[in-house]
Amino acid sequence: MSLSPLYGLQTVSLLAPITSNGISIIADPMKEIPFTDESDRKFYEVARFCHAPLITGNTKHYPQESCIVTVTDFYNMYLN
Repeated sequence: MSLSPLYGLQTVSLLAPITSNGISIIADPMKEIPFTDESDRKFYEVARFCHAPLITGNTKHYPQESCIVTVTDFYNMYLN
């Protein structure tokens, strides 16, 4: 793992539980849905494959679906 000179050990501390407890997902490609920014597609595909919410700061980057929510929406639905 490479350390960022800007963040150093804080990055390692944050990523350690994710890498040790996370699971690897290879989602089915969804080429039939157009994206203006192709780099957003991978997050959408994984969220749909896992039946998980996609939490984003900009819902305009994704299709209008109930699984795509802002941080505020997620907080109000699940943590409030």
